[in-house]
Amino acid sequence: MRLGSKVSLKKYACFIRVSWTPLPAQCQKKSRANPLKTHPWATQCTDDLKLPAAYNCLATSRGLLNHPEAKSSKPASCEAAASLVWGLKDFVEELSDDPVWVATTRQSIDYCAENADRSLTLGQLAVHHLMCLEWMWYDNCDRQQERHSKLDEAGARRRATFLTAGCPLSPNTLRTALERVTQRSLKTCNRVRKSERDPYRLYSGHLKTLVCLLRKFTTRKGQIDVDSLKGAIISQTKDQGKGCAKGNGKDEGKGKRNGDPDDNGEESQYCALLEIVDNCDGAKTAEQFAKCWAEYGSPSCGYQLTNTLATRLPGGCNVKPIRNYWQ
Repeated sequence: MRLGSKVSLKKYACFIRVSWTPLPAQCQKKSRANPLKTHPWATQCTDDLKLPAAYNCLATSRGLLNHPEAKSSKPASCEAAASLVWGLKDFVEELSDDPVWVATTRQSIDYCAENADRSLTLGQLAVHHLMCLEWMWYDNCDRQQERHSKLDEAGARRRATFLTAGCPLSPNTLRTALERVTQRSLKTCNRVRKSERDPYRLYSGHLKTLVCLLRKFTTRKGQIDVDSLKGAIISQTKDQGKGCAKGNGKDEGKGKRNGDPDDNGEESQYCALLEIVDNCDGAKTAEQFAKCWAEYGSPSCGYQLTNTLATRLPGGCNVKPIRNYWQ
């Protein structure tokens, strides 16, 4: 991801994104001194704080943190959080005259808000929303590229990473329930060499691993029986004396609402599997189901990452611009 001092629109085949440089120039003084050292919480600053500080500065520059709670070190109230969301939605309307892009971006803001950690301060929440929004732009691009069989290397790497990482909806996170339902193991189904580095082969290999896991629910022609898969998951929840609330389906991959890693409890794993099945029930083949899983679950990595990075900004701290390029 890249951050920057000026907002410049770059139109791609599948989306428009905002391009930023490493640390907004308006957050720096005209000196060689570390700009973060100018703040009272400088002793807490490290290099990994520069990214959330830059996003916080962007939020301040755009007037998104004019709320009285901006300097509070307590979790943002519902009223303050809602005000931030509406301010951000107004901001994105200034970035493009494309109504489809604006509508999609506003919806992404809602997804980010729904998956924000409830313990974040208003300043941290602004960091989360902006970082999450950029993640969603990349994710939307990946979706459109893959549907046209034009997924680029970066997109393939993101998909492969999701399939092997510990994100809330990643197969590894749901391993206990997944292996019990399919009666196969990720280890025996692994189709990726440890030395592999090519993003396309990594992604393809991890998809094949999932296809192998789903063999019990797949015909010889590769067709997947989604109903049988769903029934097997529900059967396991009943055997364990557990149950899941009915999902609303057709949503951006959430996992746990606040974007935290799954706790590996079997109940939450089965519920997450049902969430995936509900949203991929249109898949005809095991490969299509595996790709749908990767597409649907990828945002959960973003929510997890942006919540984690947002908490690195000390509570109650806001980075004020030295000069404002937007005025």
